[in-house]
Amino acid sequence: MRRRIRRLVLVLRRLTRGIMLLRLAGGMIYAVNTNFTHAFVFFDIVVIRVVVAFRFHAF
Repeated sequence: MRRRIRRLVLVLRRLTRGIMLLRLAGGMIYAVNTNFTHAFVFFDIVVIRVVVAFRFHAF
């Protein structure tokens, strides 16, 4: 049980780092590409959640 919690914490840390980097990158992109950036961030978050869900269901 502790391994699962620790693994979950590590995964969440990775996710928050990635989201922060994407926000910084999104801030530097011109306003024309804002819609693409938001779509990419949304898609990335959805894919990561699906992958994490499948990993935890595998145990």
